[in-house]
Amino acid sequence: MATTVGKVLSVNVGTVRDFEYSGRPAKSAVWKSPAVGRIAARGVNLAGDDQADRKAHGGPDKAVYAYAVEDVRWWEQEIGRSLAYGEFGENLTTEGIEVNNALVGERWEIGTTVLEVSEPRIPCWRLGVRMNDKMFPRRFTEALRPGATCE
Repeated sequence: MATTVGKVLSVNVGTVRDFEYSGRPAKSAVWKSPAVGRIAARGVNLAGDDQADRKAHGGPDKAVYAYAVEDVRWWEQEIGRSLAYGEFGENLTTEGIEVNNALVGERWEIGTTVLEVSEPRIPCWRLGVRMNDKMFPRRFTEALRPGATCE
C-alpha cells in the first residue's frame, strides 16, 4: 500500500487587527505570520492565533486552516508576485498533502496532533483585503484551490 508523506513547512498565527474597509471600521486576523517552535492546537485555534469573526472562521470545527505550498506557488505565477507563508490566512503551510481534495472526516497526524478535516475553506471579503484585491475571494473560489479547515 502506497503512503503519501507530506509535511508542514510553516505554522502561522496572527491576532486581530483593526482596519478601515469602505470607510467603516473592521476587524480581522487574516494576517498570519510564521511562528517559532512548537505551537499547541487546543480548542478553537492554535496558541497565539485568533479570529475576529468566530461565526465564519475558527471555532471548534474550523480551528486550523491548511493551505498547500504547491497552491501558493501556483498563485505566485497567477498574480505575478511572491507570497509569504501565511499570506492566505492559513495556519499550516503544507507540502505534499492533498488539501484541496481532502475528504471531510479525513485525519492528518502532524507531530503529536491529529487533525480531522471538517470542510474546504470558504473565503470571505477579508481575504480580498489581505490580498489588496476586492475581487480576490471570487478568483480564489473559481480557482478550486481552497485548502482545508480542520478540527
